[in-house]
Amino acid sequence: MCSENNGTSSQKSRLTFASGASVKNLCAGLALSAAVFAWLLSFSVGVVAQTFSGSSVDWPQVHFSAPHSGFNPFETTLSPKTVPGLKKAWTLTTGGPINGGIAESDGLLYFGTQLDDKAYAVNASTGAVRWVFPTAGYVFTSPAVLGGVVYLSSAGNRFADIYALNAKTGKLIWTYHVASVPGYMTDPVVDGGVVYVDVETFTVDEIFAFDALTGTVRWTVDLPSLSGKPPAAAGGFVYFGAYDDGSVYALKASDGSIKWTASVGKSVGGLSVSGTMVYVSGADGTSNTLYALNAKTGSKVWSFPVVNRRTVGFSDPALANGKLFVAGGEGNGIAVYALNGTTGSLLWTTALVCCNVNSAAVANGVVYLTSNDQVIAFDAGSGKQLWHSSHALSPFIASPTVVNGMVFAGSSDSNVYAFHLRSSAGVQ
Repeated sequence: MCSENNGTSSQKSRLTFASGASVKNLCAGLALSAAVFAWLLSFSVGVVAQTFSGSSVDWPQVHFSAPHSGFNPFETTLSPKTVPGLKKAWTLTTGGPINGGIAESDGLLYFGTQLDDKAYAVNASTGAVRWVFPTAGYVFTSPAVLGGVVYLSSAGNRFADIYALNAKTGKLIWTYHVASVPGYMTDPVVDGGVVYVDVETFTVDEIFAFDALTGTVRWTVDLPSLSGKPPAAAGGFVYFGAYDDGSVYALKASDGSIKWTASVGKSVGGLSVSGTMVYVSGADGTSNTLYALNAKTGSKVWSFPVVNRRTVGFSDPALANGKLFVAGGEGNGIAVYALNGTTGSLLWTTALVCCNVNSAAVANGVVYLTSNDQVIAFDAGSGKQLWHSSHALSPFIASPTVVNGMVFAGSSDSNVYAFHLRSSAGVQ
């Protein structure tokens, strides 16, 4: 497992450890017992395997979990009854736009910034900065945090790299240099001891699987242009949408070999996985359709059309308690939809005033999303709007994070906004 022979010689030359460490002494330096090391490699960040710290819960990666459920099943403080009492807890101004999501682990928030090219760790309760790590390129994706390690992708203006950092100190553990040209990397997704990321540059257009502990490349697959959305991982498979050919690919997590492909139009948006279903949005140029695919075969189970090509093809579905929540277009406006996850039948829809709607987050009967420059909360059962934040200075680009009685969102105005209930209600 801590072999120094993983990866090709070219791939090894791109892998760097802190202070010149090797794979061998990295494993020793981490001082992991055999039991802990086996746990780390087998750990899967799903609903059942979420990490706890005392009475708190983590939101460890993009859309909460590797299958991208977007659902925190452990939230108890915020509910349809209490969420109207949300107030701003604090605001943190950084050095650049925050266009990716925010991860939370053990009381710390992790996120990256664009333009000033940095990764941050801040106290979730106060917004106080714990550490800042400079990267070689833009950070416009959400980090993933697992086993005390922060995984971060950086690309855009100069280089394409992935980093593993100590979650408490921000010190570099390892980094892998993908390319020395501008490009794009998706949010890293961690599952079963492997970090998955899609990479698209002038020289590289592949999905990578990295060993989470050592940073060595387990496999790569050259596929058509990525969708700009992170892959989803569940049940021994990695699911990936290719924007250029409008197809969904199911890859074996063990070696990257293709299990099946399914066409969903001319382009494909984000996806999520739950049990036997893969939910994904596709567009054909005039309309967008939400599909449910059989996770084992790729066959279409049901579809739900939305006539408006602006949004629904790029909003990742969220699934909670058998209901599917997605933001999309309705006529000349935008709406939030709730569907039956098994049949695709419409449960409710609520129109929104404005635009730029991002993927939903769901917790304890409440659906949260960012719409232009506001965070909005809806009743998951009825679609009734329960709360909205005041206007930010610029639009929110990513989905909010809902964990431990607080809501967090990063904005393109370079601020992180945190919301909680009034302290008089017993919430700190």
